[in-house]
Amino acid sequence: MIVEVLNFGLTSLVVFCRVGACLLVAPAVASSRVPIPVRLYIGLSLAALISPSAGIHSTDAFSTLSSITLMIFSESFIGILFGFSVRFLFLALEVIGELISMSIGLSNSFGVPVDGLDPSPIVTSVFSVLVLSLLLILDLHHKLIEGIAGTYRMMPIGTRFLLTNSLREVVDMISNAFLIVIRIASPFMFFL
Repeated sequence: MIVEVLNFGLTSLVVFCRVGACLLVAPAVASSRVPIPVRLYIGLSLAALISPSAGIHSTDAFSTLSSITLMIFSESFIGILFGFSVRFLFLALEVIGELISMSIGLSNSFGVPVDGLDPSPIVTSVFSVLVLSLLLILDLHHKLIEGIAGTYRMMPIGTRFLLTNSLREVVDMISNAFLIVIRIASPFMFFL
């Protein structure tokens, strides 16, 4: 009985490491405008929702302190990697705003920063507000939560994390995101 409770507690901790690391860099939640206790409560509630369905791949996953420490770092890295893959889509949209504002001559008029602290051109601020509003209005933040839960199907707790394959997939996704952004911005860049 005590071993099962301990395993569930350690599983919840490891799930919180992945979820919390993802929310640390995910758009809309990682903004400085969201208070830290709110981010913590969101991470804890998502971890509590995901923990019962997140299975452990190996039976001796929590056998030693070093394996627990390695698992915490591995799960945190997986969460950060997933969060950055979503974050880079928003950074690509900020790049499109910068390109459009430079091509139409509005690069020196700065607007209110939406997600960061640095002022950005008005077009970038408008794109950021528009995309962030659409993300929340169209319930795409639920897809982020489904994606976090889906990482446990792809990489259950205790599996060996292959850094080269994961980074290759993230680089491919980032290059595709920037290609899409350049295609969207091409009328503004080439015809104005």
